[in-house]
Amino acid sequence: MIDEFIKDAIRKECKKTTQHDVASRAGISQPHVNRLLNGGKEVKKMSIDTLYRLFPNMKLTLHGEQPDIKLSSIDQKILNFCQELDDDTKLDVFRMLIENYSTKKPVRKSKAG
Repeated sequence: MIDEFIKDAIRKECKKTTQHDVASRAGISQPHVNRLLNGGKEVKKMSIDTLYRLFPNMKLTLHGEQPDIKLSSIDQKILNFCQELDDDTKLDVFRMLIENYSTKKPVRKSKAG
């Protein structure tokens, strides 16, 4: 999931300029940027230094922590649990929470076929 997030961020940077410019700023080659975007290189093997050069204004948070936001113990446990789930399961959990703990009813996803 984080790989796709980083790839999307790199794609956005490349749309603002060129792959060559993005690569130059990051200290890597343009073919390397292309391989990152197309799966030839694993984003997770990118160094933190390269990531920082790509996104010098980024703020890194760990374990779902939010700057200036204090989470209760149970909220932190729920957040940690949900981060381990795939996207479809997260949606199912969210629907279940709304159905059981909210006065608003969710829009149900219909199953075609």
